[in-house]
Amino acid sequence: MRNRLRVTSERTGSGVHVHRLAGDLFGDSEGYSFQEQACGEIDGGATKIVLDLAGVIRLDSAGIGVLASIANAMREAGGKLVLAALPDRVEKTLGIVMFLDVVERSATVEDALARL
Repeated sequence: MRNRLRVTSERTGSGVHVHRLAGDLFGDSEGYSFQEQACGEIDGGATKIVLDLAGVIRLDSAGIGVLASIANAMREAGGKLVLAALPDRVEKTLGIVMFLDVVERSATVEDALARL
């Protein structure tokens, strides 16, 4: 059964963009729409983003590509991206492809915000 990606977003008082993802992060219209949103924020001057992945159920290779695109855009902008609250399954997948070697992660959103 497919669980469509849902994203809720907020901007903290200190200017950090926090995106809470829930469902499947795949290379589909929802995944690419989120990629466009996050990259648009970076193009607009955002330099700090937290991705709360606690609600992500499944992740495919294109979903990893969505995260990589956001990470690359942030790196090119000189900003900082932190992944927070990774479920075990997602953490294992991202670890296998060594994505966690190039992106910061944190156990909770609160810890991620403190790092920024």
